[in-house]
Amino acid sequence: MNWYYKDGDSKVGPVSDEQIRQLASQGKITPETKVWNELISKWLPYGEIIGSNSTPPPKTTQPGLSAPEKADESAGDSYADLDAGNTVHKSDTFDETQSTREREATAICADCGSETAWSRTHSTTRGLVCDACLGNAEHREEPAHSVPSGSPPRSYQFEFTGSGSEYFRIWIVNLLLSIVTFGIYSAWAKVRKNKYFYQNMRVAGSSLDYHGNPIAILKGRIIAFVLVIGLKFSPNIHIALYFIILGVVIAVLPWLITRSFAFRLHNTSWRGIRFRFLGTTGTAAKVLYVYGMLIPISFGLCYPLFYQRIRAFIYNNSAFGQTRAQLNAGAGPVYRIFLQAAGLALVVPATGAFIMSFFMSMSNSPIKTMAMIAPIGIFIAYFSILMISYPFFQARMTNLVWNNVSLGPARFESTQGVFRLAGILLGNFVLTLITLGLYWPWAAVKLSRYRAETMALMAARNLDTFTTDAESDMSAAGEEISDAFGFDVSF
Repeated sequence: MNWYYKDGDSKVGPVSDEQIRQLASQGKITPETKVWNELISKWLPYGEIIGSNSTPPPKTTQPGLSAPEKADESAGDSYADLDAGNTVHKSDTFDETQSTREREATAICADCGSETAWSRTHSTTRGLVCDACLGNAEHREEPAHSVPSGSPPRSYQFEFTGSGSEYFRIWIVNLLLSIVTFGIYSAWAKVRKNKYFYQNMRVAGSSLDYHGNPIAILKGRIIAFVLVIGLKFSPNIHIALYFIILGVVIAVLPWLITRSFAFRLHNTSWRGIRFRFLGTTGTAAKVLYVYGMLIPISFGLCYPLFYQRIRAFIYNNSAFGQTRAQLNAGAGPVYRIFLQAAGLALVVPATGAFIMSFFMSMSNSPIKTMAMIAPIGIFIAYFSILMISYPFFQARMTNLVWNNVSLGPARFESTQGVFRLAGILLGNFVLTLITLGLYWPWAAVKLSRYRAETMALMAARNLDTFTTDAESDMSAAGEEISDAFGFDVSF
């Protein structure tokens, strides 16, 4: 694990676990020294980290290394000798010939949940486990650091911990303030909403976080508003003005999209490490202009190809700290899902049209009969697309994309079901309609919970070693990033 510590106003690092213990034993790092590692989201005193159950100090087997002194003098003037169980006072002399001595700390066993002395825990791929659980045949497992690279990956299930009632209070306030301020507050509403959903989305015991600035979002919306108004009213002034504004929009669209994704990912973090978007305006222009132009030329047949290229552009240029993501799904499977979804969207309306034509042929007044059943047919067609074709497309495409996304050595697993998703969407639609929209917060939470339940992070090694030393890199470029990504436009 990589550590960083503050020496005055400067940051020093990275240093290894062994080096951080040596610095502590030499007195260069005190319990009050602010430190950071990949398991925590902010700088904390070393004394607090070393005594935390969530990030206990790694055990050492080398002589001469002792834990730092306790920050609280009133807690006692002794250390626990973990090897012999003896108490050694501060006045005793420690040198390199003495046995290892560490301050006794506690940890929570990942299997039984009991609080156990740190010296009686063992690091495994599940986390820290106590002696009893390690010795149990049901839980026996090699330590995390000795797991071979070819071993089966461990699944870290996502979970969503939010509730409809909590989000309803955020949603109703956001709605009312946005109305009162004529939409200006919507930027702050978006930040509050994103923070709630991000911070309630957890994986491997840690939640995501959102750091977006509402002023930046407001600037992006002002830009979008100006462009839309210009396109709408410029033909009334002069047709040439319309084409000038349209040309400007087309020219800057790749830049706007790239900056928007960069803003969104940079303001998303997990375990204190921020995501990044590395896509360039040139690459975005190629995807939008080259593949986008194929859509009208092919009468829409190239839209699935355009869809796949857009997804590849987004995922292949995304990164978690210094670890880049990669999408391995080609255009073939994307075309297959599009064709299947289109087939489902046509089957039910075609069946309805056949039934309608049958009744019309049996009726003495075909026109009157058609006028009576046509609205029913339109509703059935709309319903088939909304509740049959869309859930199929959404579930299958989500599974295809995420099951082919890798993040360094890790990958994802998505198991959304078509019928389960259709049931959730149908229930949300009906209840939102009945309650005149008031059920919407519960609907959003229910859908987010299902998406989390069907998503897992697969990693063949302990996630403690998966996180990177991106914190120092991102901090060094903080102001530059803030200036470059100073607005957000939602696409």
